Amino acid sequence: NEANGGGMWVDDSGVTLSDVVFADNSASDDGGGLYCSGPGARIVDLLDVSFTGNAAGDDGGGMYAPDHSVTMMNVMFQDNTAGAWGGGLAVGDTGSELNADLTNVVVIGNSADEGGGLACLSGTLNLTNATFNANSAVSAGGAVYADEVNGTVTITNVIMWGDNSAYQPEIITDGLPSISYSLIQGTGGSGPGWDGEWGVDGGNNIDADPIFVDAVGANLRLLPSSPAIDAGDDSVPNLPATDFDDNPRIQNGAVDMGAYEFAAFTHASVNSIEDVPDDQGGWARIFFTRSSYDDPDETQYPIDRYDIHRRMDSPVLMATILSEGDPVEPGSEISVQTKDGFPVVLYAFAEGPRLIRFDDRYFVAPNDGGFGAPPGVWEVVGNVSAQQQDQYVRLVPTLGDSSAAGVPHTAYYISAHTTTPTVFYDSPVDSGYSVDNIAPGVPQGLSVAYNTGSGNQLSWEPSSEPDFQYCKIYRGSDPSFTTGPGNLVHETATPPWSDPDHDGGGIHYKITAVDHSGNESDPASPGTLTSAGDLPVPESFALHQNTPNPFNPTTVIRYDVPAGGGRVTLRIYDVAGRLIRTLVDRNVTPGHKSVTWDGKDARGNQVSSGIYFYRLVAGNATFTKKMVFLK
Repeated sequence: NEANGGGMWVDDSGVTLSDVVFADNSASDDGGGLYCSGPGARIVDLLDVSFTGNAAGDDGGGMYAPDHSVTMMNVMFQDNTAGAWGGGLAVGDTGSELNADLTNVVVIGNSADEGGGLACLSGTLNLTNATFNANSAVSAGGAVYADEVNGTVTITNVIMWGDNSAYQPEIITDGLPSISYSLIQGTGGSGPGWDGEWGVDGGNNIDADPIFVDAVGANLRLLPSSPAIDAGDDSVPNLPATDFDDNPRIQNGAVDMGAYEFAAFTHASVNSIEDVPDDQGGWARIFFTRSSYDDPDETQYPIDRYDIHRRMDSPVLMATILSEGDPVEPGSEISVQTKDGFPVVLYAFAEGPRLIRFDDRYFVAPNDGGFGAPPGVWEVVGNVSAQQQDQYVRLVPTLGDSSAAGVPHTAYYISAHTTTPTVFYDSPVDSGYSVDNIAPGVPQGLSVAYNTGSGNQLSWEPSSEPDFQYCKIYRGSDPSFTTGPGNLVHETATPPWSDPDHDGGGIHYKITAVDHSGNESDPASPGTLTSAGDLPVPESFALHQNTPNPFNPTTVIRYDVPAGGGRVTLRIYDVAGRLIRTLVDRNVTPGHKSVTWDGKDARGNQVSSGIYFYRLVAGNATFTKKMVFLK
């Protein structure tokens, strides 16, 4: 962090830089990343240099060269800021003479008061095969400010789109630049629609969406339908042999506008995998760019459809599929439906990836030689018909939702299938995740019975939510208490619950439901409150069926004691008649009673899964019922 040149300061000399990155530097005055100053004519020569996230209080957020001539090729200015001129780059100073020659330059997301992307304050500016996007200026010239240039401005093969400012969102100059073979938003394009305020129409200019691959994601490469493809001038002086990506600059005998040449690609390209908002989770949307063979002019291998494959990340399941699945006979075509009901036709290859049927589902796996699908076992979870769209989107199921325990990513790849079944193109693997955004419903039917003789009894209706996991029970001394970690007293997957610490009034309860992703419902307060005095005294001893049954890990056993009370024993036995545990053996007051068994024997050991009997002996009566413990 310096007054000038936060990353580097070159004084009274020339400099040649290549393969250098200036990132996250700052200067209180000029040149957040690089500052070049000094008397006399000097040259700043940059090749394969990038300026990202730099900031200057005055001029040149990425770079400032007030009195040096500048040549640049394959240079990136991204997300730099300046308080005055030139968010990405500022060159020249009032009265100085210099040349600024910029070729294969990408200027994106920069901001300043004037000249959000570039400010040229004197001399001659030549822009060739440059791309500007999403730059902003407070006052004027969202992309380029050259309002006091004492020379000429020439713009050729340039794209300026999606920049903004209060005045002249793309370019402002006082010298009426010569603009040709360029795509600039708002110019009206060459011919009768040209707006002369922008400059002199040199011909072959366009005012139309350049159709970037992903402008939001800062990918300013061109999609196949871009009007900038093959629309540039291949006779421009000093045209470089390659573009910003080192692709040949002249392809098909023509040059594209902008910093990037369109590069044909056979496979689809995944742009992003995004969670579906405000749902119960389990789904994401995959956005992808078409194959260059998905084109009406393609005659040999036109794309017919895209299949979306999801990787099975369970090693046990993958091993089971490979060992126990049934390989589909090579040459067979199988018609199936994806999870959301769309039909898919799968083809079993004689060579390449294998198609395996397991549990009425079909999986794709590499053959023994490793040729074909990416490593792993894959299931086709969706497809899209080829329709020459620049971008496709498809809803796809994930393997799990993001939760407090972590973010499980699901891997996908896309196969572009031609009308010839044996010819297809696989994309690189990418991954995404889903989020359960919806909390479960509030528990219903909560009631509390006080003064039961064995703890206050809470009961409620079991949850029917498909992603329900458990309930949280909170306890407070005031009916309007706020639920929180400090008053959480119990967690259980099933009702009911007996409070072991309280058996009487003056205490209040609330419960919530929690799903598998950790979402918690609003709290439910009791709709019914009873006490022992509110219920009729039972007429006789009775034993009721335990709930829940089967159970794990706990179950509640209810029994009745008539007027006068009496001695009660309640014991658990296994199927061989061996005593497992005594739950009650004492004199009990009249009323409706309950006791919880935690599935443990008298020594505190967890019992095995199976059938158990519970027997109530009270007075002259004996009752026996059966229950099932499942692990």
